[in-house]
Parts: sequence; structure tokens; C-alpha cells
Amino acid sequence: MRHGRLLAAAAIVLAALPFLLFIPSRPRKIPDRAEIRADQLARLQFVAGRLTQYAREYHRPAYRFDSVVVHLDSIHAAEFRSYLTDLWGDSIDYYWNFAGFSLRSDAGLTGVGREAAIDSAMRQAHLAMTASHWAIPEFRARFGKLMFDVDKELYITAEYGWPEVVVRDSMRLKRWPSVDSSRATRN
Repeated sequence: MRHGRLLAAAAIVLAALPFLLFIPSRPRKIPDRAEIRADQLARLQFVAGRLTQYAREYHRPAYRFDSVVVHLDSIHAAEFRSYLTDLWGDSIDYYWNFAGFSLRSDAGLTGVGREAAIDSAMRQAHLAMTASHWAIPEFRARFGKLMFDVDKELYITAEYGWPEVVVRDSMRLKRWPSVDSSRATRN
């Protein structure tokens, strides 16, 4: 009797198998550009949190990503390194000075795509202004804002300030000739 139940269950499973195999799978939702940009900004915020934590602990800015990695245990160092590339696989840019730092992702725009986007924005900006407009400061300011908005649209940038203790203590470091605060590093 037990053998009969097993055979019946196996027959039902075999009969239902073709239907289960041909059920159309639900299409996956492809994230739009805004969602991807939000995810990348979250990655930059994680890196910024680590940089700020390092600065607060050692009372100095993080001169390079490597200086942060050295002071982390192996698990956290691996996690930190994984966030040093953006969602498109490119390195993030890190700029710092004694007041704060910024992180920037190219947002997947590389090579020809980036050049085309910038050229398009420049053409748009130049169409709005003639040579006589350049003499008027309001128009130059408007052009600067337009280019800033284009940069903000093309790239993902986050600006952060160092903790107060770092700004205070790093003023001593400004006098050291070996500290170059104008250096931009690329991972």
C-alpha cells in the first residue's frame, strides 16, 4: 500500500513537471539610472564614513585610501576595498584638503560616452550665450552654474567635511612641507 502511494506521488510530479518548466518566469525589473545613482551614492557614503572614522581616530585627514586600509582588520579592509570601485567597475576619485574631502564616480561614463555628453552640454551652454554675453558677469555666473549642473548630472559627487578635531589638529600639519593637500588620488 505504501508502495502505491509513492508511485502515485511520483506520477503526479512527473505529470506536473512539463507545466512547471514552461511557466514563463517573471521578467526582472531593470533598475533605472536614478536608482543606480542612488545606490552609488550610498557606496560613496560608506567610504566617507570610513574616511571620517579614520580621521577622527587618528586626528588627521586620510591622505590616501591605503592609509585607511592599513588600520583596518582584514575583513573590514576587504569590505572597504570592495567599495573603492563604483557600480560600473571604475575607480572612485578622492580629493581632499584640510577642511574636507570629496568622492566622485564617473557614473559609468567612460571614453567616447563621456566626451559626447560633455560636448553636448558645452554646445548647449554656448548656444545660450554670445560673445557679448561674456562681458556681463551675470551671464558668466549663469554659464558657471550651467556647467556645475551638467557636472552634477554626469558624475556622482559627494562633499564631506572633516570632524572638528581633525580640522583643528591638522592645522599643524599644514606647516609640514611633505604634506601635499592638493593631490587627487585615484584608487
